[in-house]
Amino acid sequence: MVTLAVLLGLAFYLVVSHQVRKAEARRTAAQVQQTAFSDCLQYVVGSTIGTCTSRLGLQQSGAEVRSAGPGASATADATAASPDAVRTASR
Repeated sequence: MVTLAVLLGLAFYLVVSHQVRKAEARRTAAQVQQTAFSDCLQYVVGSTIGTCTSRLGLQQSGAEVRSAGPGASATADATAASPDAVRTASR
């Protein structure tokens, strides 16, 4: 009986830790998308919300677009995705 409880506890721990890792990966991906979108708007000459959305492959009605609108500020550090995002967005 004790072995079963230990195995259930281990299984629960593995499931929860996997879910936490997936949630952290989603959050990081959303931050990178938001930073790339902000950089596109700020550094690509003549860019609009529509052109940056299509360049980055985002859905125009998505939460990333609304949260990273023209008045939004990018809070990621310079090494995160800024230079690569600008190069990718300008292609």
